[in-house]
Amino acid sequence: AAMREEYHAIVDAGFLLQVDDPALATYYILHPDASIEDCRRWANLRVETLNHALRGIPEELREAARVDGAGEWGVFRYVLLPLLTPITLSAVIILGHISLKIYDLTVAMSPNGPAFATDVPANLMWQTAFKDNEFAKAAAIAMVMLVMVAVVIVPYLVWNRRQEASA
Repeated sequence: AAMREEYHAIVDAGFLLQVDDPALATYYILHPDASIEDCRRWANLRVETLNHALRGIPEELREAARVDGAGEWGVFRYVLLPLLTPITLSAVIILGHISLKIYDLTVAMSPNGPAFATDVPANLMWQTAFKDNEFAKAAAIAMVMLVMVAVVIVPYLVWNRRQEASA
């Protein structure tokens, strides 16, 4: 409900949308044939997804935090963020995994996408290895990609295993 009020305030101020997600800003670049209505519908789906996740958090928890003296930042930091962490972490893991696997799709659909919109880490690795013939550097890029994903996935798996063991 808090985010819904924020977005209503933005619309009431005369703005069409608060663009705090880069994907919202680049949708029209990636889909130049899309109409303005298509872009609004796509953006509305993202906003409603966030609002739906926030609606799942009981208002009583927010009120309890306010009674304990927490301001809006405290409510966000100590109530909303911890409760949204599993959803957010799952999204980060899925998107990280997709960014590693999506090389073939981006090359097949748009090899030299508009304004680097279709560049993914795997694309840089492939170009470094096979166009520049710098296999050691490409291997280093692959290791960095692996470490970046592992830094998120391994702690999540350890945390999840401990949660299952304690249940």
